[in-house]
Amino acid sequence: MMVSPQFLFSVRPLRYCLASRVVELYERVSVSGGRARNNMLSWAEIDQRLGRTGLEGFSDREIVPQLEEMTEEGDSADQKKALKSLQRSFTIGFFSFGIFFFVFAIFVPDDWWGIVLKFVLFPVVFLGTMALTAFLRRETLMKVLFRAQGNFMARAAALKSIADHLQLVYVPTPGGAPEHFKMLAKFRLMPKKFGEMVEMLDQHGGLDEAVDAATKSGLLAPDAVVLGNEKDKERYYRQTAMGQSFEDGFEGERSGIGFSAFEWIETVDEAPDRYHLLLLLRAPHRLNGVTHLRSRKTPWPRAEDSKAFSDVHVVPETFNDHFRLRSTDQVEARTIFNPAVIERVLALAHGEAFRAVARDDQLVFDIVGENRFNLIDLQSAHWDTQSIRKTFEDIVELMELVDEMSHAFMVYK
Repeated sequence: MMVSPQFLFSVRPLRYCLASRVVELYERVSVSGGRARNNMLSWAEIDQRLGRTGLEGFSDREIVPQLEEMTEEGDSADQKKALKSLQRSFTIGFFSFGIFFFVFAIFVPDDWWGIVLKFVLFPVVFLGTMALTAFLRRETLMKVLFRAQGNFMARAAALKSIADHLQLVYVPTPGGAPEHFKMLAKFRLMPKKFGEMVEMLDQHGGLDEAVDAATKSGLLAPDAVVLGNEKDKERYYRQTAMGQSFEDGFEGERSGIGFSAFEWIETVDEAPDRYHLLLLLRAPHRLNGVTHLRSRKTPWPRAEDSKAFSDVHVVPETFNDHFRLRSTDQVEARTIFNPAVIERVLALAHGEAFRAVARDDQLVFDIVGENRFNLIDLQSAHWDTQSIRKTFEDIVELMELVDEMSHAFMVYK
């Protein structure tokens, strides 16, 4: 018999014990360095935790032959160097646009014609800056993109086979091609092959509703301080969210909960990219309030009215030293983000930062971490049996968080 969360959290000693366990797990993972995983799951453990049998045999029989046939390894050092150079160029272009427009807005009168002028020039200058950057770096851009295209197709085919076997839906590029790629493809100066590649990415798109929900959640913007008024900040976050790159989307239903998951990539200048796992769960009923969860040293998700929130305290007090919870409905917040749920989030995050938003009939998690579902390195085409097993392990951890949320929503069967 399954015990409901309301009963669980009406028993104060048990609630204290669970929260203490979560704090202990968090501190242990943090001390170990966060990113590193001590031991990979064995195939037997993967079978058990996914409720399947023979996944190793399936991998040897179906996945390995696909990868052997479709990939050809090469040296990735030059490719990664070129990719980082491109990212740096587009980052410089983006900030150059931001500085120009900020200075421009200061000197333009704040009357009707000034507002209209800023409204018209904002997208024109932005697109022009990005197009000029792409044109100046077009040779490097095409080198990076077309080297990765064949490996992308191989990875998509293999991950689709895995998803089909687990009764999931796999989408290689959630939301289709990135918006800035689509804009660049419209310029005549760009090579024709670039437009063909953008069309190919669009054909492998999907999960549009999940991407839209993630954009509205306020979780897709990087950690950055934005100067300006609220309208300027909102415009920045919306533009940033629309320009994100999404990959490796999975969708399905487990334990009575419908879910969508995909990765988005935060580009950090002069530093490695940060990979985020975005998990959207659909609640079986509409939530009464709005709740935010975040780990230590992580900013709150954007909120329309932050004054409407109040802090939610969980015993023991050390829990509140590591995690912060705020909500417009205290009871609902404690039920949804109970210690058992946070324990599964910690297992998925491996000591990295995470945030979550619960509102309406949706719950959205944003979890920083390594590149999940990385079956094949897109630049070098490197893969091995360990990367296949690691991909299954990533799916295991994702499914277990969905299972735990079904307990919180009381629909577990």
